[in-house]
Amino acid sequence: MKIVIHSPAFPPQIGGLEEIARLCAVELTRQGHAVTVLCETPNEPPVEFPFVVLRKASWREKCRVTRECDVFLMFNMSLKGLPLPMLFRKPLVISHQGWYGAEPEDLNPRARFKRFLSRRFATNIACSQAVADYLGGAVTVIPNAYNDKLFHLREGILRSRDILFVGRLVSDKGASLLVEAVARLAKDDVCPTVSITGVGPEEQNLRQQVTQSGLDQQFVFTGPLRGEALARHMNAHRILVVPSLWAEPFGIVAVEGIASGCMVIGSVRGGLKEAIGVCGITFENGNEQGLARALMECLGRECSDDHHRVLSARHLKCHEVSFVVSAYVHVLNTAVRY
Repeated sequence: MKIVIHSPAFPPQIGGLEEIARLCAVELTRQGHAVTVLCETPNEPPVEFPFVVLRKASWREKCRVTRECDVFLMFNMSLKGLPLPMLFRKPLVISHQGWYGAEPEDLNPRARFKRFLSRRFATNIACSQAVADYLGGAVTVIPNAYNDKLFHLREGILRSRDILFVGRLVSDKGASLLVEAVARLAKDDVCPTVSITGVGPEEQNLRQQVTQSGLDQQFVFTGPLRGEALARHMNAHRILVVPSLWAEPFGIVAVEGIASGCMVIGSVRGGLKEAIGVCGITFENGNEQGLARALMECLGRECSDDHHRVLSARHLKCHEVSFVVSAYVHVLNTAVRY
């Protein structure tokens, strides 16, 4: 099968959307499909892939590869990309990775228009049931995959630290809420160690918040970590916290943490609770007291016990790349037949 993948961004740019598009493209190629990726991300620093990546391609080039493909797979509805499969009457499958407004409740005219076009012209996949409910209509839920070759339990790494936050240091990701919750625990003489891993415009404010709360001895800011360094870093922590203030559509980082042996605490709205499944605890978005209670509960558990490992293995199975992409292939084949 010849597949065109349309993704607004693609590695070397790093994010959840870029990662799931990359994982799908790699596995589809491994399974013998001919994949061409259309994206607008420059190749800086240079990255090579086992498939064709056309960056900032001309309209003529986009038309050529679309005309030759069997199916057009779009990651998130793109109004700019929509004319291509329609012009050449190619089956269109859209993998919806989030909301088309700031929050699921933000049904602005553009968001409504994208949802309408998706239902009218495409076969639709959602990364979570929360996103499927937001879209409405006939939608196949295929949870996102994680890099199972990279994130796994590693022998010889001591879980020497308690709590880990991984993400962009922006207000929506809720790192400041984690600082508040840890400060609340400190009043009861509970003093876990915390690592903040990431970079962003809120870093200086977070550092000041930690200092003003008297938590400098507990917190470490590591800067951004990726690949092998991040995978090993996760294995050195007991608890991963994903305290997003907004409704996360999914949350690959939660699955990566579970695969690395962490218990996961995350906010409940959106699809993050589906990414966590039975392998952690959720709390109400923005609720400092709820996060503090969840931290106390997890700090009192042993994350390496047999029961936790069994639950984690079952949960991770449906997020393995081969499993997820096989589900995508089924949808793509169905779209081609009809």
